[in-house]
Amino acid sequence: MTADLKQYIDSLHINVFRMIDGSVVLADERHRDINENYVVLSRPLQMCAALDKDSVKSVFIPWMPGISEELKVRLNNVIAEAEATFEQKFAYSRFYLIAHLEKLLPPEEFNQVMEKDLRKTAPDADTLQLPQVPSKLQAELFRQKRFKLN
Repeated sequence: MTADLKQYIDSLHINVFRMIDGSVVLADERHRDINENYVVLSRPLQMCAALDKDSVKSVFIPWMPGISEELKVRLNNVIAEAEATFEQKFAYSRFYLIAHLEKLLPPEEFNQVMEKDLRKTAPDADTLQLPQVPSKLQAELFRQKRFKLN
């Protein structure tokens, strides 16, 4: 990754919001009105955890399907917020880059780009390695039947 690209990603105004329903949302904050008690978010993505064999990975999905641009959110629905880390900003940008390329390129060319460039060069910073023995997290996820374990 070039220094210019790192600087560009780091300069993005992507924030992480913990909502009252427990969801975690990454979005570009466009405007905030304290008097009217709202914030305008652009292209919000919900960050979910997915268990994959012996690791937990962050997965991004559109927070409100069909809403791709701006969304007004009441601040009383936000529990906490912070600026996104570089890794979160990178993943957010990568999500929209991939979505844009998928719309523009023919399927064969898109698959080639995904295999050659994006998958091999992207950092795997969103993976947390779990111990090989069953952990408390795995046991709790299994108990809640939220994820299928091998």
